[in-house]
Amino acid sequence: LLHGVAWELLCNELNIVPEVTYKNGAIIVVDLSIQEYDRLGRIVQGIWKFMFQRAILRRDAKVDSRPVFLWADEAQNFISSFDYQYQAVARSARACTVYLSQNISNYYSVLGSQGHDEANALLGNFVTKIFHANGDHPTNQYAADTIGQIWTTTDSGGVNSGGGSKGESNSSFNLGSSESVQYKVLPAEFTMLRKGGTPNGLKVDAIIFQGGRTFYATDDTYIKTTFTQG
Repeated sequence: LLHGVAWELLCNELNIVPEVTYKNGAIIVVDLSIQEYDRLGRIVQGIWKFMFQRAILRRDAKVDSRPVFLWADEAQNFISSFDYQYQAVARSARACTVYLSQNISNYYSVLGSQGHDEANALLGNFVTKIFHANGDHPTNQYAADTIGQIWTTTDSGGVNSGGGSKGESNSSFNLGSSESVQYKVLPAEFTMLRKGGTPNGLKVDAIIFQGGRTFYATDDTYIKTTFTQG
């Protein structure tokens, strides 16, 4: 931190603190491309993110009540083991978090030996989840498990035909039903969502899940929708 870009941003004449977000309505953009700055970009942006999170948890939301947000594209590059702790109380701190990543396996990989538990703890604290087309099995399985399962009734029937003792036709009908638990949305469905671009008419499919809410169109906690690319 004592030389180069890190020194310029953190140790030189920096005159901005995370508190300006909720006191002045400022938006802080830390523009350090991972592709250009690599590990340095991760470290500096991670420091800024942690300082912001601590500042938000530290404030008195009744006095400084301005809502704030934390936005991270390619979020797997910036998450830490503190994130799930922050997210657990972010709502009461009037803070919204938006994390974008290609798949859940990215989180597992970055968080190391405790990756599964910490990633699941973090994602479990996100009330709204938007799933797009994905070829990653753990992600699609997680999405299907999140949306949940339902009891379904399957009807079955059959016909038994045979000749009688005098060459007469002898037929019988069997009808029945069975109950089983099935996914509301199968994991395979996430592999078939449209991904946008010219071949798909600039349409991007998504399945949105929001805990504690019932969508009118589905009478359930999830809904399939389509975004149009600009």
